[in-house]
Amino acid sequence: LTKKNDISQENSNLVKKKYKFGHKVKQLRVIDNDTFVCALEGGKLIVTQKDKLFWEVDFEGEIHTVEMIYPENFLVIGHGNCHLTAVDGNGKTLWHTQTTRIPTLFASWELPYPKIVSIRYAKENDETIIIAGCGDNQIRTYNPKGELLNAFYIYATVPDAVEIADIDGDGKKEVIAAGKTESSSGTFYVHDFNGDPKRNIAVSGWLCNIRSHELRENDDEFILTTGMNYSVNFKIISIKAGLPQTIAEKRLGGTVNSVCINPDHSAVYAGTSKGSVLGFDMQGNHLWHVFVKDSVKDLFVTDDLITAVCENGKISSISKEGDLLNSGTLPDKPECCVKTQQELWIGCGNEIVVL
Repeated sequence: LTKKNDISQENSNLVKKKYKFGHKVKQLRVIDNDTFVCALEGGKLIVTQKDKLFWEVDFEGEIHTVEMIYPENFLVIGHGNCHLTAVDGNGKTLWHTQTTRIPTLFASWELPYPKIVSIRYAKENDETIIIAGCGDNQIRTYNPKGELLNAFYIYATVPDAVEIADIDGDGKKEVIAAGKTESSSGTFYVHDFNGDPKRNIAVSGWLCNIRSHELRENDDEFILTTGMNYSVNFKIISIKAGLPQTIAEKRLGGTVNSVCINPDHSAVYAGTSKGSVLGFDMQGNHLWHVFVKDSVKDLFVTDDLITAVCENGKISSISKEGDLLNSGTLPDKPECCVKTQQELWIGCGNEIVVL
């Protein structure tokens, strides 16, 4: 691990710092102001504190997802074809378990293995529950000891887009799961932690997959904005007591790869595969359009501006009024992005760039 400050003049007004590793960065989590975790190609997990290597551990197979379970203060890692492993703050293994495929009626919508593709956690009745989305179309829940609590089916969907919220206002949180990469339709399937189904949130139809979304609580409702791969590919939805109502929908050119909501809930932004970044008010009225000349991978919004991270490594800063303020180029194509309160961390090639 090396920390780099020798950034090019082109990017010097955008980039705060860089870190370089021996292999490509595949996953990234920022734990706190001093600590971040990254998974490298080949299954190596690295923890860095105060810009110095703290520890590293090799796992079986590639690492697909990493989550910090803050109430219990340990990391959970999904890796290989079927592995879920928890490690403490020093990299020591606390427990390890494997998933066994549960056959479904639609095997073509499964991944080849029941690997863990997403991890979330929640507190329910003062107990921590770990929620894992798996390649065999299942959501599996575990206790902090790694013991399997439940497994329930997400219809023809690999649940790699998972939210935890009391979406229907009954006082208990639900698992809200959709598939960005493998799914028969653009639907968020809603279950309680026991796997009992609730009212689903149907966003789009057959093969119109949800490529990006943001769910935000606002007073007595939830605001859900989604981007899809074709047809009606951008929506703003209001959800009250579990009942969704479409506020606005658009047919934007290309695939809507990223959406985000302004912190004050005054606007929604969309980034497309055609290189467009668009601003809308909360009723879906068009505000502005900026062409960034590269397929948008991710959008991130702060109080002051919108940052577009593009598929081929271009980054652009855009004002809330739709003015292109600045642009630069990453060292490589971006693999993963994480936003903190003050910074944007991007894994690209074998480097992490902090904006």
